[in-house]
Amino acid sequence: MAVRILEISVLIVLAAALIGFFFRSPRRPAWLRILSWTALVLMLAHFGIEGYRWQMAPAYLLVALGCLLTLKRAPHQATRDSRWRTAARVAGAVLGLAVCGGTGFLAVTIPVFDDPAPSGPFRVGTTRLHLVDRSREGYVLRVLQNAPSGEAEAQTPPSHSR
Repeated sequence: MAVRILEISVLIVLAAALIGFFFRSPRRPAWLRILSWTALVLMLAHFGIEGYRWQMAPAYLLVALGCLLTLKRAPHQATRDSRWRTAARVAGAVLGLAVCGGTGFLAVTIPVFDDPAPSGPFRVGTTRLHLVDRSREGYVLRVLQNAPSGEAEAQTPPSHSR
């Protein structure tokens, strides 16, 4: 099982950025606005180095949403937030933190394993067989087989129907 440093970094930076959304836009520190973009850079590095994982899909969406929210400009004059707007901002941040935590839980409980490279004198090939029974629908059966090392790759035979 490999330790995925960039994956963990994306989650930590994303959580810090989500905490920043608890603050109103005019009072939000400038460095918190950069965190979403930092998470995006880490996410792209994570894609290139460690690879995409379906367990991290909610975090990927939150990173994209956080970057889009930072593009929204604050009004020149600071207006007072209504209670509904404040409640929506806090609820969104809490929901985002819950999704970030759930994503971290999935990433830890469903780990990535490094399978060893195949070894031995035989290669593995596949064959697809198309089975037809006139009283039922046709089935396609995929068979894994050993291919002797001196032979070419196993190829799919043409389908035979009776």
